[in-house]
Amino acid sequence: MNEEQSGRPRNSGANDEWAASDKLARRRARWLDLRTYLASLFLIFGVVVTGAGITASPAQIAKAAGINLSLWTGLALIVLGTVFLLWLLRVPPVLDNRPDANSEG
Repeated sequence: MNEEQSGRPRNSGANDEWAASDKLARRRARWLDLRTYLASLFLIFGVVVTGAGITASPAQIAKAAGINLSLWTGLALIVLGTVFLLWLLRVPPVLDNRPDANSEG
């Protein structure tokens, strides 16, 4: 049975190896994507600043013209971090490192 009859490429072991390697490369690319770090920083700082806003005293709020700036800024940071995280999950990094079918090696 030749390649055309079986419907499988001749080098299926190499394809499995590429699939595993490609999966690892995609995972590494996602971790090294700038959106990952920005989302993490915005979420961490957002939680800290929101916590400071929740525990703000009435005197601190009065200094800011009656607006709890820490609370609102912290919530905005959390929303922004969530947007970056959803963007990363929705549009993953593109990897263009597969060899061409015509290339040798």
